[in-house]
Amino acid sequence: MQNSQHSRIRLVESKAGALMALLLAMLWVGSMSAVDGHASSFMPVGWGVFALLLVAWCVIAIGQKVVRMSVTGWLCLGVGAYFLVRSMLSPSLVEGWVDTGLLLGGFVCFFAGVYYGQVKSSKGMGVLLAVAIAANLLAMWLMQCTDLSLSWLGRPDYSLCGENTRNTTLFIYKNFSGLFLMLAGALSVWRVLWSRCYSVGNVVCLVMGVLGMVASFFCGTRVVWLLLPVLAGCGILLWIMLRVIAKQAVGGWLAVAGFVPALCLLVFVADLFMGHGMLDGVLGVDSHLRFMIWADSLRAAADAPLCGYGAAATQWVIAPYYGEWQLPNYAHNEYLQSWVDYGLIGVLLMFAVLLLLVVQGLRAVWSEHADHSCRCKAALALLCVLALAVAAFTDFVWHSFALVGMMAFACGVLASPYPRTPMRWFDSRNWAPGSRPHPRPLRAQSGFGKLMLLTVLGALAYVAASLASSLHKGWLAQWKYSEMVELHASVETRRDFLLQTVYDYPDTRLADHYVFVGPGEPDWVRFEQALRFSLQHNPRQIFTATMLADVLQRRGAFEEAEYVYRNYYPADGPMNCLQNCWATFYATNLLRRAQLALSSGNAPLAHSLFDHAEAMFRAGVARHPSLPYRSGPHTWVDGGTPERKDFFSNCSNDFATLRAIGVPMDHSWKSPCAASPKSALYLRCLSLKN
Repeated sequence: MQNSQHSRIRLVESKAGALMALLLAMLWVGSMSAVDGHASSFMPVGWGVFALLLVAWCVIAIGQKVVRMSVTGWLCLGVGAYFLVRSMLSPSLVEGWVDTGLLLGGFVCFFAGVYYGQVKSSKGMGVLLAVAIAANLLAMWLMQCTDLSLSWLGRPDYSLCGENTRNTTLFIYKNFSGLFLMLAGALSVWRVLWSRCYSVGNVVCLVMGVLGMVASFFCGTRVVWLLLPVLAGCGILLWIMLRVIAKQAVGGWLAVAGFVPALCLLVFVADLFMGHGMLDGVLGVDSHLRFMIWADSLRAAADAPLCGYGAAATQWVIAPYYGEWQLPNYAHNEYLQSWVDYGLIGVLLMFAVLLLLVVQGLRAVWSEHADHSCRCKAALALLCVLALAVAAFTDFVWHSFALVGMMAFACGVLASPYPRTPMRWFDSRNWAPGSRPHPRPLRAQSGFGKLMLLTVLGALAYVAASLASSLHKGWLAQWKYSEMVELHASVETRRDFLLQTVYDYPDTRLADHYVFVGPGEPDWVRFEQALRFSLQHNPRQIFTATMLADVLQRRGAFEEAEYVYRNYYPADGPMNCLQNCWATFYATNLLRRAQLALSSGNAPLAHSLFDHAEAMFRAGVARHPSLPYRSGPHTWVDGGTPERKDFFSNCSNDFATLRAIGVPMDHSWKSPCAASPKSALYLRCLSLKN
C-alpha cells in the first residue's frame, strides 16, 4: 500500500523534484561564471546536465509520475531535437560542441519549466531570481578586482589562448550582464506587483529586482534601453489582463498603458527632427559593427542551403567578404544566425514555436479556470520570452548558457498544460470568459508516454555525458597550462603542450597561440601537422587555412600553399583585415619565394615575384604586419620587428637591383595549379585594388 501511494506522487511534488530544482538553480547560477566562448568551458555544465537527467530518469523509472505534455510542449521538443541533431552533425567540431552543450542545457531547463508550471506556489521563482541577481552583482564586482584570481569562478588565470583576467564580467561580455540584470530585475518587480502580496520575502525580492534594473544601466550596454520599453509596455498590458480576469477596474491602467508607447513615439519623432542625437546614441554602430555584420549575414543566408551550413558557421561563411578589423564571432542576430547555420527550415521552425508559445501564454493568462498564481506564472514566462525574443534581434543571447536557461525555462512554463478544455486553437470561444465547461483534471503520464520519456531522457543523458567526456581533456589542459605559466615553464615545453592539446581540442586559437607563446622559432613541421588536423575537424575556418598556407610557404611548398588558398578562398577572396590578413601573407611569401629563386640563380623568376608583390603593396592590397597571426590593432606596426624590417629592406634592395640591370621577368609561376577549380590567386589579389 505504501508503494502504491508512492507511485502516485508526481515528480514536481516529491523530494527528488526539489533536489533537481536545487541542482538546476546551482547549475544556472554557476553557469554565469563562464567568461569566454571556449567549448571546453561547457564541460562542468555537461556533467551537471547529465546528473539532472539521470536523477529524473531514475525517479520516473521507479514510478513517480509526470504531467502530460501539451501539444505545444511536444512541438517545442521536436524543434529542439531538430537543432540538436543538426548541431551534432555540424562539419565544424568545436562549434558543434558549443551548440550541442547549449541545447542540452536548454532541454533540462525546458523540462524544469514544464514541471514548475504545475506547482501551485511561485515563491521559488522569486527566490531564485533574487539569488541570481545577487550572485551576478557580487561576481561582477569581483571581476573588476584584477588582483584577485579567477579560480573562484572555476576557471584558471590563463586560458589556453592567453591571459584571461580582463574585465569581461560574467556573461562573456557586458551586453549579457546588462540583459540579465534588466530582465531578471523586471521579472522580480512584476512578480511582486502581480502577486498582490507584500510579505518580507516579497519586499526583499522587490528590492533586489530594482537593484538589478538600476545596475543594468552601469554595464555599458545599449540593450537595456531596448528592453525597458518592452518590459514596461508588455508588463502593463499583461497586468491589465490579470485585472480584467479578476474583475477589477482597469480604466487608470489603460491610460498608463497608452502613455508608454506614446512617449516612445514622441521621443522618436522629436529625435528624428532634432538631429538623431538620442537614436544615434542608442542605435548607432558600436564596436561590433552590427549593421555590416547583418548585411553580410543576409547575403550569406540568401545562398544558404535549406538545412544551413552547420552550427556557428556564420562567422566563417561571411568571412570571405567581411572586411573589418576582426572577424565577427556571431551574427549578433539569432534569427539570421539560425538561418545561416540551420537553414530556412531552422529559422521558420524557430518563429513557429515562438508564435505558438505566445498564443499558449495568452490563453493561459486569460483562462478563467486557472487560479491567480497560475496566471501570474504564465504572464511572467510570457514577458520573459517576449523580451529575449526582442533582444535576439540585436545580439547572440541564445549563445550564453544562463540566458538559454532563462529562455528555455520560460518556454517550458508556457508549454505546460493548463487547466482548460482542449478546443480548436483559434476558436473565438477560447478567448471569451465563461464559455468553457470545467476542464478535465490533469492526468499522469501514460505507460507508452512514460517509456518514450525515459528513452528521450536516456538519450539526452548519454549525449551530455559523451560531450562532457570529450571536453574533459581540453578543460583540464587549461588548468595545466595555467600552472605552466605560473611556474615559468620553458618556451619549448609550453609550445609542445599547446600543440599536443590541438589533437584533443582542435580550435584555431590554440594554433594561433602556439606561435606567440614566447621567443624562439616554432617547429613548423609539427605545426603544419596540427593545422591540418584542426582544419580537418573545422573545415570552414579559413583563418586556419591562412595559417596552413603561410607555414607551407615558409617550408618552400609554394604551389601547395597556392592550392590551399585557392580552394578555401572563394570569388575574389576576403578583404585584407587584421583578423585574417591573408593578402599580406600571400604577398610576403611571394617575397620569400623570390629570395629563394634569387639565391638559386633564377633571377628572371625572382624579378617577376618581386614585381607582383610590390604591386600588391603599392595598391594597398597588402600591408606589412609585425605579427603573422595575432588579431588586434597592435598588429599593424609598419616594419614590425627588426628581423622583418631587415627582410623587407633586403627585398626592396634586391628588387631595385634587378630592375636597374634590366633582368627580364619569368611569369611561369602564374600558371594555374593542377586540379584547382578556381582562378589563379595572383589575379584575385590584384583585383582587390579595383
